[in-house]
Amino acid sequence: MVSQRVAPTLAEPQESPAFVSLFRHEVKLTWRMIGNNLAIGLLPTISFAVAAGLRAGLPNTAVLIAAAKAVVIGVLFAYIYDVIGQAHSGEEDSLNKPHRPIPAGLATVDGLMVRSLVVLSIFPILVWLLDVWPMVLFWPLCALAHARWLPPRFYIGWKLISNGAYPVLAIGTGWQLSAKFDPVVWPWIGVMSIYFTLAFIFEDVRDIDGDRAAGRKTLVMLLGDRFVRIWFAVLMILLPAVYFFVLAKFSGADAWLSVTCTAVIGVLGWICAIRAVVHVGAAAARNTYKLFCLTWGVTMISAPALLASI
Repeated sequence: MVSQRVAPTLAEPQESPAFVSLFRHEVKLTWRMIGNNLAIGLLPTISFAVAAGLRAGLPNTAVLIAAAKAVVIGVLFAYIYDVIGQAHSGEEDSLNKPHRPIPAGLATVDGLMVRSLVVLSIFPILVWLLDVWPMVLFWPLCALAHARWLPPRFYIGWKLISNGAYPVLAIGTGWQLSAKFDPVVWPWIGVMSIYFTLAFIFEDVRDIDGDRAAGRKTLVMLLGDRFVRIWFAVLMILLPAVYFFVLAKFSGADAWLSVTCTAVIGVLGWICAIRAVVHVGAAAARNTYKLFCLTWGVTMISAPALLASI
């Protein structure tokens, strides 16, 4: 008899445990949901937690702990706003942002609503455990009013309120994680909550079709695309002067450091201004808005350098 050898077979791949698959799905869904806004959500709290810690002369370990808390709060800021908003913007997202969970088929409206209830339950507990500024509890109310409680006709006014409230809460929270409030932080809160909020109006230039489909009225629709582009360009042209004479001056930072930071932010702001006027269209507006978000982020990142150099 001739013995027959059985060819070795590859082991069949084992399915991942249910909780691992669920975790992977939630990570993917969360990234699709908040990825575009994550930098905006994280940078204010982290930057000002570090800035306050360095300014107060805290040990490196204490600064790192405050930064870690800021990461948790920053992610929750972004998650709360987006999970509530996207649960009610499926029609708009299918036109403007098809990568988001509902149009991408990763979640349903009911699924996002369940997640919103979970995170809204967790948020106050974490605020208490991490000893975070209690005013941050106003943020879920902003998100709920903006996306769920108020009809689309209130979109114009309430979006300005929520956009203006966010820098106040995020910067204030970050600072409070490391130190008591210092007068030097108020110019930053003022500029980021007023000046940048007025510039954030440009965001809706890229979303006109989706906003119209959702029945919303935005300032772009009310004032006109051309007016908002010019408005945004003027704010970006003036940004270096505002940054230098308000933020850098009141921070009391070294002159050369102030000039360097102003130059970097000025270049980014002026490119935004040129793009807003020269490059017209939804696709171009999306890229200009991304550059504007980078300008916002660099401004935030400069805070520890300026405030810690005193």
